[in-house]
Amino acid sequence: MKQQLSAPVHSFGARAVVDFNLDQGSFDLYIDSILVLKDGYAQAIVDGQLLNTKAYEKHHIAKKPISDDKYPSKGTVVEVRHQKSGSPTIVQHFYIFDEQPYIVTELQIIGDNLSSRSISPIVAEAQNPQEGSQSFMKVPYDNDTFIRYDTDVVQAGITSQSAEVSSLYNNETRKGLVIGSLSQSLWKTGILIEWTDRQGAQIEALNGFVDAEITRDSILHGLVKADTLKSSRVFVGYYNDWRSGMSQYAEQLKIETPRYVQSSFETPYSWNSWGAVQTKLNLENASAVVDFFADSIPYFRNNGVAYIGLDSYWDNMIDGGLEGDFSKLREFADYCRKKGLKPGIYWAPFVDWFKENRRVEGSQYEYEDVWTKTGNRYHDIDGARAMDPTHPATRARIDLVIDKFNDIGFKLIKIDFIGHASVEANSFYDKNVSTGMQAFHSGMQYLIDKIDNKMLIYVAISPSLATYPYAHSRRIACDAYADIAATEYTLNSTTYGWWLGDLYDFIDADHIVFGKEEIAVNRARLSSAIINGTITLGDDYSVQSKAVQHAKELLNNPTLLQLSMDGEAFIPVEHKEDGEASEVFVKHVDTNLHYIAIMNYHARKQYKLPLSRLNIPSGNYQMLEVYSGIEHLGQLDQGFETIVGARDSKLFILRKKK
Repeated sequence: MKQQLSAPVHSFGARAVVDFNLDQGSFDLYIDSILVLKDGYAQAIVDGQLLNTKAYEKHHIAKKPISDDKYPSKGTVVEVRHQKSGSPTIVQHFYIFDEQPYIVTELQIIGDNLSSRSISPIVAEAQNPQEGSQSFMKVPYDNDTFIRYDTDVVQAGITSQSAEVSSLYNNETRKGLVIGSLSQSLWKTGILIEWTDRQGAQIEALNGFVDAEITRDSILHGLVKADTLKSSRVFVGYYNDWRSGMSQYAEQLKIETPRYVQSSFETPYSWNSWGAVQTKLNLENASAVVDFFADSIPYFRNNGVAYIGLDSYWDNMIDGGLEGDFSKLREFADYCRKKGLKPGIYWAPFVDWFKENRRVEGSQYEYEDVWTKTGNRYHDIDGARAMDPTHPATRARIDLVIDKFNDIGFKLIKIDFIGHASVEANSFYDKNVSTGMQAFHSGMQYLIDKIDNKMLIYVAISPSLATYPYAHSRRIACDAYADIAATEYTLNSTTYGWWLGDLYDFIDADHIVFGKEEIAVNRARLSSAIINGTITLGDDYSVQSKAVQHAKELLNNPTLLQLSMDGEAFIPVEHKEDGEASEVFVKHVDTNLHYIAIMNYHARKQYKLPLSRLNIPSGNYQMLEVYSGIEHLGQLDQGFETIVGARDSKLFILRKKK
């Protein structure tokens, strides 16, 4: 039963209904008649003063039809204008859609010469309209320092925070709230929550969020100055399946923040030298890897294409530094093309690894002119020093290197450590830029313009959401190598971040290294790539090894390789309260074709999977376990059962028979 606010109340919407209390300067949000947010308001710190819509004296409301063609359905824009003598005017906009289970809201603060580091478009009591425990998903800002996605279970007195977006959900019923920022162009946003009791929590969408362990910032968020301060737009929805909500959030983010790159590439199948060759990279072993791909795993292609990518230490193959002789790199690229493969390269355009003052290549500036200053120090992380992405020397170096890469004809570029370009700094060369997010977008747009759509852009260490306009493919987690722990770590990110595949063209599981592991572990390692939707291999295929034999055994299976050729990620089936990766993932190709991936990180185990949890209809199915090739026909009524050995994986194709 819908609760009533004290008069005067103004209600708007159909599936999502917002009740505005003009006595209190607050609102309640109902979705499908369920109270989701209670006593909501907006606040900001402007010129050192805390402003709060509930503390204002006058509140005026107006409405008009949504006329913005970027929104998916008809609806109403409600404007609530709050006024107080001697204070700036606060204006809230609520986009309420006729047929959608979510709203979009934004905040404006209007005055003269205003400044702020902190704007919260939403502060509210998040309700728990269901029985059972709730989990709060903690999304990392980036994929650096082997950070993991995590969850906190509702407990009174506990506080949690998530970067840009989160969900408050019940794993058993899958019902849940999704709330997130729809723009990362100006502000870093945190979703902050403080549990009050099992029935609810105080939740806040905070523009101006910084945290040394999450956003990597060591100083306050940059100061935003304007006559009209604007927040990011914020998405709030409630879903019977919170996983659907995360996908709808991603789709709305794409509408609000359009892509900057063109999407015109096949799902990438590739090799990357950092998996095993690493610092030993040279023309001879790189060419031997090309031979292995050409001669030993001819099926490892997507539409005839595979990339051979040189990672860090490709400079072993040049003479005279970045301004020197690149002829060996050209020889490598030519050899790839001769063997029917596409050459790939690597670069970290916004960091300095040497951290010693010298001339910036391609410019007349010194590196100390370009290093990003944060407080009384430079910004160093991962052994690299951040460079100001707006500085002309940074851009001159980009011109120098990307021109060489394009001239040689590289077709894939792995861009790394671009999170360094997003840190809050004392100042930037471009005085129109005052926040880390502004600097990041300025630098990335310059880089992408220079690449000129000549290479598939794959990003590694990077902000999870802010990067998507600039990349075709993104690594889902941090570096992962050759054991079951690496597989579980990677799939932790997929378990909670599979929806990033709705933003990027492709997400991947990093380089798949088989190393010296047993075949069962390597099946699981390969499955982690297939679950994410692309495959990047990482072993040293220039020498004979156990990994080479496993590659020949596993990668000459066209049926296996076809599971990821569409580039679509699998969806996690269950979410554990301790944040461990899901063991079961599913992909629905169409109503009659389904893929099931089972990952056993521990001892031998029997799996009994209800069809209702898999979202697979009952019926008569032709079932193939892809690794073993075992196939049978059977009726599935309630569930799907199988046994998976210790630290192993199974992949099933279920095709419904008429």
